[in-house]
Amino acid sequence: MGQRNFDELREIYLHKKRAIEDSWQKRKQSKTEDEMFAILVSCILSSKAKWSSVKKVMAKVTNGRILFEGSAVQLIDQLTGLSGRYVNTCKLAEYIVDARQSFPFIYMIVSSIQANEIKLEPAGISSRDIGKTIGDQFLHALNQRGISPDGLRELVLVFKGIGDKQASHFLATVGFECYAILDVHVNKKLVKYGVISEEPKSLTRAKYREIESKMKDFARTVDIPFHHLDTLLWELGSGNDISAT
Repeated sequence: MGQRNFDELREIYLHKKRAIEDSWQKRKQSKTEDEMFAILVSCILSSKAKWSSVKKVMAKVTNGRILFEGSAVQLIDQLTGLSGRYVNTCKLAEYIVDARQSFPFIYMIVSSIQANEIKLEPAGISSRDIGKTIGDQFLHALNQRGISPDGLRELVLVFKGIGDKQASHFLATVGFECYAILDVHVNKKLVKYGVISEEPKSLTRAKYREIESKMKDFARTVDIPFHHLDTLLWELGSGNDISAT
């Protein structure tokens, strides 16, 4: 992969930089618990359904209180518009109802980080630490040590229907800059630019973090902020205009 292609990528980025930055500023705006829960649900649904159908269904379920208060049976009727090879509306409805129970805790942590009341830093609570401390001990450790980016992602992974890509998608959508959303569009572009040799057939936790790390190195090489690069590669791969989303 030659320098010429990197120059081309930089030129495209400079053209799109303002729109990408504007989209990230919107992500970082404060959100209510309901707004953030709707983002999580979108990510849960996208684990099995096409994103275009997820957006249409979310427009339905957020019109009223069904998403936040409806039973699994009521939600099933609202999820019938989802399209995808492995869509199971019964399971997805159950995932949403289950997620409601623990989401207030996640919202509290995310909001506290955004308000700088809890630190997000590499030396904070790691993914390996999650589960070793519970209740008040965990909250005390959070306040004293903060939480690492991988530790924060681990907390989101507790939700049924959420894998590494969906957890990263959720955290990036609410304004965290240190996560890559390694969908098929981004992976194809990473192959094109020689960051990875081939598109991964599956993304284990270790493989996800390996590619994410390589992508961060590439961001430094091309001198594009990592979170901007992720958005740019998705836009180039999907053909979507970020300014219209």
